[in-house]
Amino acid sequence: MTWNYRLVKSTYKGEGYEEVNYEIREAYYNKDGGVWAITENGARAFGETPEEIKIVLDRMRMALDRDIIDEDTFVPDSADFEDDNAGIVQ
Repeated sequence: MTWNYRLVKSTYKGEGYEEVNYEIREAYYNKDGGVWAITENGARAFGETPEEIKIVLDRMRMALDRDIIDEDTFVPDSADFEDDNAGIVQ
């Protein structure tokens, strides 16, 4: 299984308002390249050295060039997995 960072759109609806937010999350792919799962929470930049942080931030920036995943309409592509955890994971 492979993964990368993706931009995820979340919409929160309340009485008389709607709020749209975007955050970078990890996305996991099945062997056919379909998105199998996305993380529940946004990703954070961390590492053991400042250089590692730069690498993580560069990878996060690449998410801005990929298609946005809409959390409200996301359907996991779990065709090749026998796993009930497909979808949104911690």
